[in-house]
Amino acid sequence: MGKPRCCAAGRRMPREILPQRRHTIRDSTEWAGQKVFVEAGFGNDGRVLECFFRGGGRVGSEVDAALDDSAILVSLGLQHGCPLSVIVAGVGRDPAGKATSMIGAAIDALAKIVSEEKLR
Repeated sequence: MGKPRCCAAGRRMPREILPQRRHTIRDSTEWAGQKVFVEAGFGNDGRVLECFFRGGGRVGSEVDAALDDSAILVSLGLQHGCPLSVIVAGVGRDPAGKATSMIGAAIDALAKIVSEEKLR
């Protein structure tokens, strides 16, 4: 393997380790008539550091795998310091501002969980 990846400033991006026990919140959303379940895991400081997306189809289906893989990528981004707002801004949207994919809808639901948690 080559050199470790670095941020734009040339510094190595360390991955934040999650606590063994952490606060989680589950919610769901719907996209194109399919229910998607979203779970957010929070660090001790209250920041979201991991997520899980489920429900896009049969277990083992391509849709289920795509949701699972996207949740892993979002979680890794969060653990490496990428703000959730940057991830949300990167989601494809229609002219009305609604997510254009099931993955985008799941990311929006994750952002909703985080914003509601901050209000508590």
